[in-house]
Amino acid sequence: MHPPSALSHWPHAPRVLKGSDILMPERGGRVLMVEDEPEIARMVEHVFRGAGLIMTAVASGYEAMRLIELDPRAYSLLFADYLLPDMDGLDLCRHLRLMIPGLPVLLSSGSERSDACQQLKLGGPTVFVRKPYLPAQLIRHARNLMMRSLQAA
Repeated sequence: MHPPSALSHWPHAPRVLKGSDILMPERGGRVLMVEDEPEIARMVEHVFRGAGLIMTAVASGYEAMRLIELDPRAYSLLFADYLLPDMDGLDLCRHLRLMIPGLPVLLSSGSERSDACQQLKLGGPTVFVRKPYLPAQLIRHARNLMMRSLQAA
């Protein structure tokens, strides 16, 4: 895990969006998944796609920031692992919410991190799920988060 200063090397200034700018297609929604474990990423992608969600998967926080910067309106949910190879998920979520206030976050970890989730809830809809999780649990949380975000917009 890298120190919180890892974000200080990000060269671009954030572009701020309103919650109403986040799109959610009729069929489901678009999820940006940040997961560095390939087996878990494949399983989550399969589950979300099966539920009609459009998926983009990356393995690092910097890749996620680059995608959000390219098209901040593209994603209606962030699914992020807490421990990433280049930064922790909490820092990533905070940074992305500077660019997209209220971005719904589904934060995941193999260890108890509900304290991190409590901190993130101040910035928008947030749910913490501990690994291992059930597919139905992920879909329920993802849909609830996206609906809460639309209602708040």
